Amino acid sequence: PGVRVRYVMLLKQLGCPSVVFSLRAKHKHGDIQAWRDLQTGQVSITKVRLHRDASAHAMAHEVGHVIDYALQNANASGGSLDVGFLNHIETLRKLADYTCAHHETSSPDYVRRLQARPATPTRQRHLRYLARYYETYVYQPEELFARLVAVSFTEPDKARAMAPAAYAWLQATLDQDVSVRRALAEVGLWPRT
Repeated sequence: PGVRVRYVMLLKQLGCPSVVFSLRAKHKHGDIQAWRDLQTGQVSITKVRLHRDASAHAMAHEVGHVIDYALQNANASGGSLDVGFLNHIETLRKLADYTCAHHETSSPDYVRRLQARPATPTRQRHLRYLARYYETYVYQPEELFARLVAVSFTEPDKARAMAPAAYAWLQATLDQDVSVRRALAEVGLWPRT
């Protein structure tokens, strides 16, 4: 319960007006309702919806999206759009594979086992679907950013070991944004060592 309160406080301090816990989260962990003003490029978040049983990692993942938008609002090429972040894409794909390891029918291990089976039309169709899923969702920069934040907040030693340069980039970036750094400090997530 204390972790949930901290993450809800953090989301509110980062400018999210509504945080809802329910059994009907769009995904098992949660989702964000937001819109981008096409003229200014600014992102406005209206609601973060989390599954009632969301883990600390899942909540940190949604916080990652909110931080990403805050950094983009502060600098149009910030957050997941930052060139410094994009330089770490390959390493972050490995981190994403780690965060997907528990998915029964879409983990990287499941994909490898599926590839080892004899070729059938159904297997080929499923492999194409999974390849699209990873390329169009899991490996997108905004998802990689949220996954980096989630692992950095919940398993900092793992983040440092798997993606040391990306972890260092994130820490430096968060250190430079006063409002994000202040919000993180108020809930005890800053400074990170």
